[in-house]
Amino acid sequence: MRRIISFILGLALTTAVVGTSAGSAHAKAKPKGALDDPCTLLDASKVEKVFGGPVAEPVLDTTFFSCAYAVGDDPTQEPGGTVNVVQLFPHFGQALPNATDAFQDQHAIDVLSEFELADIEGLGRDAYINLTSGTLVVLANKKVEISVQWQPGSVTTGVTKSVQKKLVKLAKQAVARAPK
Repeated sequence: MRRIISFILGLALTTAVVGTSAGSAHAKAKPKGALDDPCTLLDASKVEKVFGGPVAEPVLDTTFFSCAYAVGDDPTQEPGGTVNVVQLFPHFGQALPNATDAFQDQHAIDVLSEFELADIEGLGRDAYINLTSGTLVVLANKKVEISVQWQPGSVTTGVTKSVQKKLVKLAKQAVARAPK
């Protein structure tokens, strides 16, 4: 009888420890983004850490699969602005069959438009920044293409190295969360 009670207590303790460990591991798992909801690709806290704050609740535009994060007490004035995350593929307006083709097409359009572009190494499957518009375009994986853009509160031309680095930091989180 003692052995049975010891066995049951041991089993209960093991189950409790394993359950707690599994719960802790689950709590630490990175949340995944949802297709057609780019607001799930970034945390407002990450935007605030990178661009400063405060950061308003993100605003989803389901027509263009975009999400806007207003930064600063007055996003229309320096140092405030808006971070935009856009799901470029898949998108109902996109006629190309896959994200790779969509990325290549977007890059070709930007080249033909004579925008100043720079490749970004080590981000997603491929990435480049449009230095003219401040838009970072990323082929996150085979199925998803996104862009991350900073629109400063005042009119500026081009994008600084500092802003480029900030966009890359945000894009890394978005790529990690992109649906696969």
